[in-house]
Amino acid sequence: MMNEKKRKRQLSFEQKLYAVQEVLEKGRHKKDVASELDIHINSITNWMKIYREKGENGLRPTPKAILLDEATELERLKKIEKKYNEQLVEIEILKKFHAFLKESEK
Repeated sequence: MMNEKKRKRQLSFEQKLYAVQEVLEKGRHKKDVASELDIHINSITNWMKIYREKGENGLRPTPKAILLDEATELERLKKIEKKYNEQLVEIEILKKFHAFLKESEK
């Protein structure tokens, strides 16, 4: 069996802030918080560094990340719209075929 690379999970701003606050303000161990959130302990270490340097806003997604998410979502919606329009055409064809069959039965 091949080793599969674990997919990197993106946590929200709120989840990152929660993790940092649990460690810094409540005194929980990074290992416990990392286990709770199913992330690597290094993620919390990195977030704590960012939090100390830039504050809460440092944990927020960057505009680039937001734009990438929007672009991905836009592509997904375009695919859904295309499939929807194809199905509308199919429905119209089936309606016409159904009407044709009714006429043929007479």
